[in-house]
Amino acid sequence: MCGAWWMKSVARWSVVVLFLVVTAGTGIVDSLTPLPMPRLVGREKASEERLRREARIADGSKARLVERSQRMRSRVRQAAACEYGFVLYRWLHEVRPTVVRGKDGWLFLKSRACPRRIIHDAALSRLASQIAVISKRLADQGSRLVMVPVPRKAVLCADRLPSWCNSQAAVDSAFVAHLTGNGVICVDLLHALRASSASPYYYKLGSHWNHKSRIVAAEEMCRVAGILAPETDRLTRILPLGQRPEDFDVLKYAGIEPNRRIKRRLAGTTSLCYRVSSPRGKAARSDVDLPILLFGSSFSNTPLPDLIHHYSTIPVERHARPGVKALDFLAKYLREAGGRLAAGDRPRTIFVELPVHSVFDGLDSSISSLLSLLPPSRPILASSEGRSGMRHDLKKDPVVD
Repeated sequence: MCGAWWMKSVARWSVVVLFLVVTAGTGIVDSLTPLPMPRLVGREKASEERLRREARIADGSKARLVERSQRMRSRVRQAAACEYGFVLYRWLHEVRPTVVRGKDGWLFLKSRACPRRIIHDAALSRLASQIAVISKRLADQGSRLVMVPVPRKAVLCADRLPSWCNSQAAVDSAFVAHLTGNGVICVDLLHALRASSASPYYYKLGSHWNHKSRIVAAEEMCRVAGILAPETDRLTRILPLGQRPEDFDVLKYAGIEPNRRIKRRLAGTTSLCYRVSSPRGKAARSDVDLPILLFGSSFSNTPLPDLIHHYSTIPVERHARPGVKALDFLAKYLREAGGRLAAGDRPRTIFVELPVHSVFDGLDSSISSLLSLLPPSRPILASSEGRSGMRHDLKKDPVVD
């Protein structure tokens, strides 16, 4: 009896001592060798700055901010959380609240797959009307705007979503329909991809489309813009690179760092990749003096610009960065290149790659910036023309509030 009591006491104290040692040890490691804070850009940077400005001690928001900072810089947590998160994902089918685990282990960003904001048809119509104004004003200055809405992963891969997830799938097709109805040149990638052999379109554990989808997108973009070159005139070739590891960026949102050990466990998650190669013996087009401008997000990364060049034989100038809206890039370009554009050196074709998920985030500030940088070709209000002249100009170039 005495021996059993002694063993229980030793066990209890051993657990207490182990807990104290682990707590002190991990605290020392995190204090002496903290991780650098992640570099934030775009909306994430603005959101972080807002949280720091609004943090208060009284309501506990300051303490939560400090706790979050310690958690993000913890080296021990980084090492342990990756293995723990992978076990939850692989064996218990559990992920963080920011991620949705679909069928067969497919991962979706929850903010894009199940957006909280409900987008009504009237809001899409209003947005399309505003973009139509921008398109017309660019056309008056000699540039053709081609909108490229990128359909969401949750819509193209809807068969892999869990049944409880409401993706508002109708928004993707309705947005394209409203743009086309307002006279905007628009690439219907949703229809083009579904009619192609690019399935499954997106990476299983990533947030971006695969190389086959980019090939389909580039060809459709050039066809809609009227710059698709005949196959015999193309300067380059599309060559397969073989099976390569897929994009694993959604794994990070699930708390799993895709290091070498994790990638080995996901060895079957590969996708066929391509590159664009230039053969010898062909000259570039002599009738083109200005490149195509491509404004976009991370969806416009390589090899999309090279593929557009392949199908059009026109050089492509890319302005894209993850986390930054394409319309903001266009506004920045117009602001910085004002003098050169005023002299008539305007590109003939401007592609704006716009992920449909950005519609749920809101585009009002981007639209306002562009409208201020693109004044109408003739005055909206002309006192000498009276009310009839005002009505005529409003029909020509409507201003949407």
